[in-house]
Amino acid sequence: MKTRELIDRLEALGLRLSAVDDQLHLRGPKGALTPELRAHIRERKEDLLRWLARGGPEAAPAATHDPPSAEAGDDTGHEAPLTYAQRRFWFVQQLDPAGGHANVGRAFHLRGPLDAGALSRALDALVARHPALRTVFPAPGGRPVQRVLPPAPLSLARVDLGATGGATGGGPRGAARLLAAREWIAADLDRPFDLAGAPPLRATLLRLGDDDHVLALTFHHIVCDAWSLALLDRELGAAY
Repeated sequence: MKTRELIDRLEALGLRLSAVDDQLHLRGPKGALTPELRAHIRERKEDLLRWLARGGPEAAPAATHDPPSAEAGDDTGHEAPLTYAQRRFWFVQQLDPAGGHANVGRAFHLRGPLDAGALSRALDALVARHPALRTVFPAPGGRPVQRVLPPAPLSLARVDLGATGGATGGGPRGAARLLAAREWIAADLDRPFDLAGAPPLRATLLRLGDDDHVLALTFHHIVCDAWSLALLDRELGAAY
């Protein structure tokens, strides 16, 4: 049983997890904790402790995904109910489908020669490795579910800001291009995602000059939290 499935089953049975001094504790209805569940909890103890440390039921959904592995694609086609945090983010999106209130972003200023092909392949590897990054949230019959899609290339959009501020170079012109990049990123963060139709991740490579770029990544909070973003930063750097 995967960590996400185990957490959902515990919640459904009314079993509440807590941790004291790296030891898990359970409270709930008598008889709900079966020997099979107890074995799964022992097997996933470290994952559950990390989940509790990040807020438990209040944690963003990426915290409930299993640790990344080369076999992450095995989750393809998996469909599950939303967690408490996912339901909250999904509901906010329904209230304002044209807004980007729950979007979060990462931006990397890349100086020096850039291998755009290698960067694109690194992003593809990241998406293939993490099922959360290729999950959609349809609502058949009005009830939202999370559904993992097969690994597929991530579209890396290109935006040329090199002409902003005049000829290439540093100084005021370089500052103008950085300001243009910040404004572009802010505008992209306000763009909504179609949670039902496409995974909530966008990647854009902003060109400021021949050897000066910004990689902008925009996520919906329904698939990530601060801990998972830091993990993705490290893995993207290693893959590139």
